[in-house]
Amino acid sequence: MKKYLPCLLLISSTCFAGDLGINYGLGLDGPEITDVKFFSASYKEPWVNDIIYYKGEIGFWADSKSNGLTRNSSAFGSGSVGVEIRNETFYVSDYFGLAGITATDNYTSSPYEFQTDLGLGFKDSKTKAMIGAEFKHFSNAGIVGPNLGRDFITIKVQVPFL
Repeated sequence: MKKYLPCLLLISSTCFAGDLGINYGLGLDGPEITDVKFFSASYKEPWVNDIIYYKGEIGFWADSKSNGLTRNSSAFGSGSVGVEIRNETFYVSDYFGLAGITATDNYTSSPYEFQTDLGLGFKDSKTKAMIGAEFKHFSNAGIVGPNLGRDFITIKVQVPFL
């Protein structure tokens, strides 16, 4: 145990200074909202000058209907890098990264997907908590067909970890 203690102290002092986030939302099929449910939890930290961040996220979507296409529910894990611009009351963000999913279908036909997130919202100047809306897109960029992609619109709540 003694040999692992310095590693644990180093990890705990560097890895837990970021923000914890929760997303909940619904799927999009073009302009229409679908019954696909989305949930995720994320952790992000500033990387460069409190503008560029890296984010880890785990979650799932639950798809209960089929419209003639093969559609599945899936869990995912992702890592992404993005730009987040904040002031005392507002934020806007754009992230891009790689995701692994557990179930493929006609929308996401590869277990390896690209993930794009676009968000905007409000920040409480006292608590630094944020609430906003986020658009999420999963796609394999046409590497494996078919590749319709998955789109979600979510509500995001984010709080500082420490």
